[in-house]
Amino acid sequence: MSKRTISAGEILSDLRSGLNDNDLMQKYRLSARALESIFGKLLQAGLLAQSELDARLDVSQRTVALEVFRCPSCDCVQLTKFDECPRCGVVLAKYKPKPKPAPVPADEPPGAPTVLFVGTYKLTPSADGKSLVIDGLNPKLQRKLIDAVSNALKSRPPEPSIL
Repeated sequence: MSKRTISAGEILSDLRSGLNDNDLMQKYRLSARALESIFGKLLQAGLLAQSELDARLDVSQRTVALEVFRCPSCDCVQLTKFDECPRCGVVLAKYKPKPKPAPVPADEPPGAPTVLFVGTYKLTPSADGKSLVIDGLNPKLQRKLIDAVSNALKSRPPEPSIL
């Protein structure tokens, strides 16, 4: 999915004119998380002061209960009910859950690597360029996945070389 470009000046103007979060999310077609990210970038760039964000709502309005709707296929979160997921396009009325994976048989040899990797993750080179970072996966699971793949590769017989 390609990233959209939103003008910092335009969103700052809307923000300062009094548009609330819901209005901003609707106007720019953003999720709450994306709007929060934009606020963070504006703060980091020095274009917006934390006091400006804090002044937008009085203390009694800073906490709200929101009803959220999740896509059963990709877990996309939206603040409004939808018939078709805006992320993966699944039509909710036609959605049928995938069957749960079969349990791993107990007769596998000890130490046999089992890796279940569900989802789409972006691999990014680490700062030192010697390894890959799996974006979107928490560091503990990332370490387990890397260890499992590493062990699986070590236990494979070497590939024959062709001269």
